[in-house]
Amino acid sequence: MKILLLILLTVLFPRFAFAVSDCDNYQTLHPEWDFCTDFETGWPPDWDPSSDLSRTFVSTTMPFQGTQSLEWVYLNNVDSSGFTYKFLSQNYTELYLRWYLRLSSNWVGTGCAGGQCNTKGPIVNGSGFSLGSAVYHMQDSQNVNSPNYGIKTTKETNWDDTLIFQNVGTPVTWQNDRWYCVESHVKLNTPGQANGLAEMWIDDNQVINSPNHEFIGSSLSDPSPSNYHWNFLFWSGSKYPSSAGTQYRWYDNIIASSQRIGCFGTGPSTLNAPTNLQVTIP
Repeated sequence: MKILLLILLTVLFPRFAFAVSDCDNYQTLHPEWDFCTDFETGWPPDWDPSSDLSRTFVSTTMPFQGTQSLEWVYLNNVDSSGFTYKFLSQNYTELYLRWYLRLSSNWVGTGCAGGQCNTKGPIVNGSGFSLGSAVYHMQDSQNVNSPNYGIKTTKETNWDDTLIFQNVGTPVTWQNDRWYCVESHVKLNTPGQANGLAEMWIDDNQVINSPNHEFIGSSLSDPSPSNYHWNFLFWSGSKYPSSAGTQYRWYDNIIASSQRIGCFGTGPSTLNAPTNLQVTIP
């Protein structure tokens, strides 16, 4: 009888029967996801090896789920922990990117004024390694140690970064020794219109809602061309200024999607367990 009950629950609720990680069976459960990486099988084969495998590697030190995560080591007076990258499976003009982030207990933010004071993370790009047009990246910067976007676009800032800080909800400052669920959303504008959008959520609470951007131009000849798209994810370990002493960051369960993702167990793409299910066994 227990076997029959297990089969019944498996058929009705396959996510609960088998899913341990966000990434389990995601191709079937979430066809809108471009990829899901949880590092449980080591370095993902579709990610380029880090530029410094001694400071960017898969480890068992601090996983969010399972047994492994991506660890970044920031050495004393060294301003980069390397980088890695992967190509997306298709071209996007609207993209959601979600990841889990944890800072070591001794992590100290960059703590200075100016746009070059930051710790970068994911950078979404287009057309391979092209660094022009509407690149966007996530970082913490300046003396508030707060999350923000850096939007690089020729239309708005002549190849410089437009920093978009938190403008919604209770102010967030990164705390050490805890996991954060971070999700970004950027939608390119219609060529010739200022209707682009940048959003961000921390632990499923929206912290940035920045509309009315003109990320791309109205023609193919514009330095930020009208046919621009994203197809490339670059993960940066740069930190300016560099760390005082050895510090660490961990990333886990990285997902790119054409739709909102949410956080594990609570997000809009996660199936919630029923509260009124009754199974009678004669």
